[in-house]
Amino acid sequence: MTSDYLTLGPVPFEEECQGVGMPTYDLSAALAECKRYRRLLEELFPPPEGVYGFFKTKAFPHDFGTYHEVCAIFDADDEASCAWACDVENSLPATWDDRPALKPRRQEPTEGWIVTVDAEAHVV
Repeated sequence: MTSDYLTLGPVPFEEECQGVGMPTYDLSAALAECKRYRRLLEELFPPPEGVYGFFKTKAFPHDFGTYHEVCAIFDADDEASCAWACDVENSLPATWDDRPALKPRRQEPTEGWIVTVDAEAHVV
């Protein structure tokens, strides 16, 4: 497997983002933008079952400092994985509103909770 990536930007392409080197640049705000964008992309573009692909925030050097972008990580040796990454790149949302509302992530049960499965109580 040859892991590769496509850069997708820090936010949807018609949205304003934190600009590295600008007087108002805030690293924590830039990382929060990337996190929000990554969650949006995960919601919109899950890889098909059995296809290697995921989103990751990567740092890149720049003359004015380090900037961050969300990237699609894929297997360059696998046609389906490459197709998934290209489909993502060609279908990016323009704005935050170009998507369904994000669903809250399911929280995993904590130790001691009782979880019901097939009408039987199991302690996790």
